[in-house]
Amino acid sequence: MNHYDLPGYLVIGDRWSFAVTIKQDGAAISLSGATIKAAIGTGPGAEPLLEKSSPHADIVIDPDQSGAGKGKVTITFLPAETSGFSIPSSGRLFYEVKLVPSGGATYLSSVADGSFRVRPTLID
Repeated sequence: MNHYDLPGYLVIGDRWSFAVTIKQDGAAISLSGATIKAAIGTGPGAEPLLEKSSPHADIVIDPDQSGAGKGKVTITFLPAETSGFSIPSSGRLFYEVKLVPSGGATYLSSVADGSFRVRPTLID
């Protein structure tokens, strides 16, 4: 699994996009037919504040899964969604991305997680 804490801050009420390349043993894997699940929460093990699952317009799997786009997915959380988040006392939120492989597999694999700092907007 890839663990990555994002640098800087994300602003509550802004559009947040996470670009992830899913790899196994260091090599990008094909996401053809796979389902991607993503969540944001206040900490590992906490109830998610927001979850999304593909197919969804805000989860875009690169269509070139045999070339340069192999393993690449972009997950977006819209301003209408992020504006409802409160800032935890830690100032951090957490994300997790899971993969349900194609071919009828029923298991979930966590493929990326981490945290990021959040702050309120200065301009409404």
